[in-house]
Amino acid sequence: MDSDIVLFTHIERDDDRRPMGAATLTLAKQRDGVQAEIPLLFVPHLTRFKVKPSYLR
Repeated sequence: MDSDIVLFTHIERDDDRRPMGAATLTLAKQRDGVQAEIPLLFVPHLTRFKVKPSYLR
């Protein structure tokens, strides 16, 4: 089976395994494209990822 895009998400957690808000989307494979890591914010009570504003980087 072939894939055009492979993505991984990583949510940072504290010592009690609760999400801390910071997350990373890793673009591991993209056919005819680049590999990248995209910083995100994770909103746990909505189970949603948001683009991390540039002033938080």
